[in-house]
Amino acid sequence: MKRQRRPVNLNLTTLQFPLTAITSILHRLSGIINLIIVGIILRMLDVSLSSPDGFLQVQGWIKNIFFKVIMWKLFTILFYHIMAGVRHILMDVGIIADNYQTGRFSAQVVFIFTILISIITGLIIW
Repeated sequence: MKRQRRPVNLNLTTLQFPLTAITSILHRLSGIINLIIVGIILRMLDVSLSSPDGFLQVQGWIKNIFFKVIMWKLFTILFYHIMAGVRHILMDVGIIADNYQTGRFSAQVVFIFTILISIITGLIIW
């Protein structure tokens, strides 16, 4: 039997991913970033608890504008991961229907809530 050779497009920049796929991919990436963030926060905790000078050093980091921007981004990533995780759990247990229209709507809700929480977090940080 002869196999037909179909064209294969390996250039990911030309593909049009649906919103549900983008949400799922970003959820996985945000999980990896959150794992790295835990290490950074534990290191900051270690420095701050090591001595009074270490505590003052971490306080200086927190007051820096560059650090505030990074923390704002990290909180946004954390909230996105939580919202997308709740979405996945609700779909797994059957509270949200597992079809394209509902998945697309819930993905839009995740992005909207993430933007709103990001704005609120930015206002609280500054």
